Amino acid sequence: MIDFRYHLVSLVAVFLALAIGIVLGAGPLRDGVGQTLTAQVEQLRVERDEMRGSNDALSAENANLEGFVESSGAGLVTDTMRGEKVATITDHSSLGKEVEATRALIDSGGGESGPQIELGQALWDPAAEGDRRSALTTITKAWPGIEPSGASTSEKLASVIARILAPGEDLDDDARYEIAKILSSNGVLTLQGDISAVDSVLVLSGEASLFAVTSDSPESASTRAENLQGARLSLVETLDRRGVTMAVGGSSTARGGSEGIVSAVRSGELRERVSSIDTLTYASGPATLTLALAGAQVGMPGAFGSATDAQTLAPDAAAIREAASSRTDQASEDNSGDNDNAASDGGGR
Repeated sequence: MIDFRYHLVSLVAVFLALAIGIVLGAGPLRDGVGQTLTAQVEQLRVERDEMRGSNDALSAENANLEGFVESSGAGLVTDTMRGEKVATITDHSSLGKEVEATRALIDSGGGESGPQIELGQALWDPAAEGDRRSALTTITKAWPGIEPSGASTSEKLASVIARILAPGEDLDDDARYEIAKILSSNGVLTLQGDISAVDSVLVLSGEASLFAVTSDSPESASTRAENLQGARLSLVETLDRRGVTMAVGGSSTARGGSEGIVSAVRSGELRERVSSIDTLTYASGPATLTLALAGAQVGMPGAFGSATDAQTLAPDAAAIREAASSRTDQASEDNSGDNDNAASDGGGR
């Protein structure tokens, strides 16, 4: 059994240790400890300033690099297109900068900027089902030959958008305009420029977080996402069936894979014909997307970017330019041959 003397000895030992610590701290150890702490604080301050300076230098270097990439875009795409008319389609207003830059590069590459379409939320919003049905009914009654494809109203209206851009004798420019007007009045799209048939289409797609609505229930959020992805895919598939050359641009996920329409294109048969990039919002995005389209136009589609399902970082501009030039030379030879045959036939008569 522990007696009182044991507790007394323990208390004395504790107070003795405390007294020794106070004496040493206030005496011989004080200067050494203080100097050590002061030196450590000063070293941390120096390291902080060095890291801040390094970060500022990297930010400036990155800005300069982005500026160089953006200014080099026109040179990279020069002579990669040979007069093709290109429409641009985007699904979010935040991509305005990328759309503008891409359209400028189309012209620099030798193409022609065609209609500019921004898809509206009414195309996928669960609450806009009535508007979609109304637009679909109006269009199919006035133009029964349209025959929209898809399971949902979102997919069917997306196929209609593709039809007013794709070549075909079943729709003249007046009909294309009237259909676009109906879609616009129902919030399905916004059109800039004259609507007409095009040779190629660029689809610029926003990342998933841009379309999230905080007030959505889990069911509504799921429906919204399904409608959006279904509309994107229906648009691209319909254009592909109509022989329109395409490139799609988007972003990659935090895990490194592509997302949205880019992922859908890369995971199916469209990969063989439709180019894709997952670095749309990078400084190099517009130039990479334009080159990807130029590659698809000469039979060299690819999956470009930094995502895990990409083939390589960027298209080979030199190879695309050479292929485009060869195609133009071949077309000139064919036209020359046709003219010679016509002249020969005329002389024979």
